[in-house]
Amino acid sequence: METMTTEALVHLVEVSVHHILWKRGLYPEAAFAQRQVFGVPVRAAVHPKVVAYVTEAMRSLKLMLDNPKAQAHVQGFDVAIMNSNEEAVKELYSFRFNAKVNQNRLLRDNAAGASGSTALASMELAPLDPMIKELFRTCLLKLSHKMNDIPIKTEKKEQSKRTFNFRIVTSVEGSTFLRQENPETDWIFVEPKKMENFSASIMPVHNTNDPVPQKLFIEIT
Repeated sequence: METMTTEALVHLVEVSVHHILWKRGLYPEAAFAQRQVFGVPVRAAVHPKVVAYVTEAMRSLKLMLDNPKAQAHVQGFDVAIMNSNEEAVKELYSFRFNAKVNQNRLLRDNAAGASGSTALASMELAPLDPMIKELFRTCLLKLSHKMNDIPIKTEKKEQSKRTFNFRIVTSVEGSTFLRQENPETDWIFVEPKKMENFSASIMPVHNTNDPVPQKLFIEIT
């Protein structure tokens, strides 16, 4: 995977994460600003703490994908949504890049609630290959469409009860690499048997191997 492709792939995940947080009502409407990415209208979180939480996760993911040895141990990235007073996952948004990696997880603690109006910089990258741009545009459109089919609780009291965290789907070797390269990281290695198991319906969103391997699906309890 070339550096530009890696950068673009991580950018797609980042844009999708922001859009998921908005579409699923994790924060009030005022906590997001409208952006145009890959020709698709999306929303991006603008509160500094939320932006920093997402940015740090993307930095860790890119660090692993940019390294040839670590890249082989990265299967994907998850956004898990749950009630703040429960550990059980209610919705899981899964991005998959490599199907050959054991499904362990690097887990980040739940994000803190926040709202605000600080402006976020442009989310567009430098010009992309037209084929990759169209691929990412299609993926974002499909993601938005699929999320429209999922009921959402918009009441403020319900919003305050929901939280989320991120998982990098990797192996023991991948976890070791990240800790060595970024000792200050707050990712926690979790064995599969210690991850929550839940019965979910799976909604496929996107699946392609050309020009880059990519699969996106949603699991819902």
